[in-house]
Formats: sequence, structure tokens, C-alpha cells
Amino acid sequence: MEEDKLKALIKRYESGQCSKAEKEMVEVLYHDYIQNAKIDLSAEQISEDLEAVYKKLPVPAPFKINSQWVRIAAILVLVGGLSLLYSRINQNPGHLTVSRKSLAVQKKEIIPHSARSYLTLSDGSSVVLDDAPVGKLAMQDGYEIVKVKEGLIAYRNIAGKRTDHQGYNTNVLTTGKGIQYQVSLADGTNVWINAASSLKYPTSFTGSERRVELTGEGYFEVFRNVSKPFVVHTGRQNVEVLGTHFNINSYADEPAVRTTLLEGKVKVVELKTNSSAILLPGEQSVLADNTKFKVAQVNAGNTVAWKNGLFQFEDSDIQTIMRQLSRWYNVEFEIEGKVPDVKLWGEVHRNASFEKAMEVLVFFGIEYKVLNKGETRKVIIKTK
Repeated sequence: MEEDKLKALIKRYESGQCSKAEKEMVEVLYHDYIQNAKIDLSAEQISEDLEAVYKKLPVPAPFKINSQWVRIAAILVLVGGLSLLYSRINQNPGHLTVSRKSLAVQKKEIIPHSARSYLTLSDGSSVVLDDAPVGKLAMQDGYEIVKVKEGLIAYRNIAGKRTDHQGYNTNVLTTGKGIQYQVSLADGTNVWINAASSLKYPTSFTGSERRVELTGEGYFEVFRNVSKPFVVHTGRQNVEVLGTHFNINSYADEPAVRTTLLEGKVKVVELKTNSSAILLPGEQSVLADNTKFKVAQVNAGNTVAWKNGLFQFEDSDIQTIMRQLSRWYNVEFEIEGKVPDVKLWGEVHRNASFEKAMEVLVFFGIEYKVLNKGETRKVIIKTK
């Protein structure tokens, strides 16, 4: 079966464009496939099974699927793993195996952590954004700070109400694990802040540049202003732009700072040596310890999947996946034995439970168990 046809089918399923017969048949056949899967399936066997799925569409399904299975298949394995599994095995036959070993049953599902988000004002006081009602939160520098809706605050200019401290006041938006927030800054720039991150910015922009400070990860849609460049400082580097869309991942536990450009052009400057790189759309700069910038073409859509409520893994190692899941579900990971040398593909909605998210690993034959000690949750990855 052609890979592009399989991907197109899964995309239709994901977007809800399959007919009822197609949808039910995919779910029925996949359910049957999992129930009857063999250990260490060959690439040829898997290809034949997937071909059977495609050929039998759109024959009506012979029985109704259990709703719990539909959720798991639709949210997790079918959309994120089925088509990608086919292409991955074709690239490296025999590298991955499918295991039917069951997980340890968890008494309580781990849901996204939903820690609190805070807005720290220039006087040091804090607003708990999760508890605050929709509406006006504060007034600073002639700007009204408004909670527009859950997950979004904005700075709105109130004519004739500027203070004597215009441009001096700074605010800090901080997100905990398992939550993300959006802020519309005074200049019209929009920023999405990922989990366990913070953004420090002035309540109004004066002077020759617009400067903000990011810890963690953020996606920026910068309002264009040729006379006042926008600068994002992340500790080791500055990103300088006029007006563009880009993502910065600068978490302290990541091995490198990654800046990905989606639209426009940016200049990334490493502060210690003053070396720099110019990025064009679809390019990503990687700044690791004791190395110069490396620039490469990437799938920018995967980089910003978090902004759209997804975990999206493409040729990702298990440690990268563990770091992302840890920040969202507030769990600690530990690997017993050697780190699995596998590259994983998959797509998971961020509102799924931790157990469902971990099906991406289980699908590729990796086992785990959860240890609960009070509020501390440790996940042990078991290797063979």
C-alpha cells in the first residue's frame, strides 16, 4: 500500500471527514489487529495488515465499538501512530517491535497537572489568573490589564491615563506545570507561554527597542514596527526581529536552546561570543553547551504543536518525550537499565490522561509503572 494513501486516510479520520462506515471499519479492524497482534511482527506482516484496512473500506462495520476503545484509538494510537508506524518500519525494518504486554493497572488516572498561573505586577503583588474572573485585573502605565477569557490576558490602552512611570513598570506571566497561557502585549504582539515557563515584559514599550525575557518556551507573533525592533532575551541568546512568527524553547533541562522560525526573518545572537545566525522560514537554530550555532531545516509545525494543544513526536528519542510529559503531567521519570535506543513517532492531545499519552511508548514495546507516594509520582521506564 502506498504510504501517502495511508496517511491521507488517517488524516481524514483525525479531522472527522471519514464516512460513518469508514470510521467504524477503521476502528473495528484496528481493534481486531491489536487483539490478535503477534510478538515481534515483521515489517511485511504489518504492511499486509494495514493494506487490509485500506482495501476493506468503506464496508460497514459488523459490530459496534466500545466507546472506551474509540477514545483511545481516536485520541492516541490510530491518529498518531498507525500511519507513522508504517513509514517508520519501512525506514528501519526490524528496529521496532509491537508488544501486547499489558500495563500495570493504575487505580487513579494522572490528568494534566493544571498548576496555577500567576501575573506578577510591578509592585510585587500577584494575581492568580486561574481564580480571577473575566474582566479588568489591574491598571498600569495607562494600560488596562484584562482577562479576556480563560487562558488569555491583554493590555488595552486607556487614552489620557498614562502615569509618570510610563515604560518603567514590568510584569511577569508565570505558568506552572500542565498549563499554558496567552498574553497580548501593549504593542499588539501576541505570545503563547508553554507549561513551566515565564515571560517578563514592560507594561508599555518606550525607547529604541521592545525587549522581553523568556524562561522556558514561548511562541511569538510579533507586531511589525520597523523603528522599534523586538528582542527576546533567554539568558544565553537574544532573538532580534521587526515583525515575525517564531518559537523559542529554552528550558533549563533541555540540552540546547532551539529557535524556530515560521514566518519572516530573525537574527539569533549568542551572547558569550557574539556569534549570530540569520533564520529563514522553516529553519531552526540549535545552541548547545560549548558549541556554535547549528542551523537546519525542520518541520516547524511539529515545533509549535504544543500551542495547538498537541504533543507531536517525529523521530523523537525517549528522553525528549519524557521531558515534555514531565512538564505537563508533573511526574518524575526514571529509566531502569539502558536507555532504549529507539526513535518514536506519534501525536497525542494534551488534554488526554497520562496513561493514554503513554500509549505512544507502549505501542512501540516500551513498558512502564507508576509509583505514587503522596503527591510525588514517579514513572519507571522498564527496558528489556
